[in-house]
Amino acid sequence: GLTLLIYGLFLMGFDLMKDLTDPNVEVGRSILAYDQSLVWSPIYQAALALSVFLAILINVNEVSMHRYYRNRLMESFMPIVGAEEAEGELPEPDTFPVHRAQPVGDAPYHIINTSANMVGSKDIKLQGRGADNFILSPLYCGSGICGYAKTAEYVGGKMDLATAFSISGAAIDPNSYATRSRSVSFLMSLLNIRLGYWIRNPRYPAKFLPGLSRPRWYVYMLREMLGSGLNENVNHIHLSDGGHFENLGLYELIRRHCKFIVVSDVGADPEYSFQALAKVIEMARVDFGAQINLKVDDLEPQGERRFSKKSFVVGTVDYPG
Repeated sequence: GLTLLIYGLFLMGFDLMKDLTDPNVEVGRSILAYDQSLVWSPIYQAALALSVFLAILINVNEVSMHRYYRNRLMESFMPIVGAEEAEGELPEPDTFPVHRAQPVGDAPYHIINTSANMVGSKDIKLQGRGADNFILSPLYCGSGICGYAKTAEYVGGKMDLATAFSISGAAIDPNSYATRSRSVSFLMSLLNIRLGYWIRNPRYPAKFLPGLSRPRWYVYMLREMLGSGLNENVNHIHLSDGGHFENLGLYELIRRHCKFIVVSDVGADPEYSFQALAKVIEMARVDFGAQINLKVDDLEPQGERRFSKKSFVVGTVDYPG
């Protein structure tokens, strides 16, 4: 719909410039003299009306690449078990809510990390980082800047596990650290090359029908295209890959003062520069006052065969106090 609308505006501008340069057309009449045969044809008007209708009513989260991506991940990692193999009630993968993913016994408590886009924030720190870490967990969803909401109540308790881990892996998205150029973000949004997800800001819960609360899609898509209004003070925020904020999953564990932490660095780092680790070490120091002491020399490739001396290294975290 946006493509069609912009195409029409370009045609109008082209015809207007053509008339302005035509010596046979009076300048005073040139604004009204452009060719109206295509722009104002019944077909174009009908298509424009349809595009506006779709922009107002259609859920962008459902028609973007996110939905396709999410369904493929769900089929890969949440396969439907046959009824003969199931004991008791079998949850449906397509609707299995995050708040039901509670750990049993000594099983781990899952924290799904995403990035809340903050390129439009007035907070200089958030603006520079471009995002804030936003978690989706069985008990709470939210971030330090947006606040937190109980998962069982957040967006009507309908945040499902497949959607949550798909957002966490939404690597291709406008306004990330790699696509923050205005021209790139504009084209990615315009052509729907995006895996991110629009969701209610926990700071401003819906007062009526929280499960049906949705943004004015056309307004928020324009915000995504122009990088304007992406901040912590709007009713709906845009979530994308957790790696757009911090790629190791270490940030939230430092926030919780965990005593023992295992980090698996699987980022694309062919030169072994450990940029992701350096980034989160600085974030932990600035945000939490925690000092991470970790030497990675033994992980760097050595010799002609480029083998590392060790496959892991051990360090310490000094928390405040």
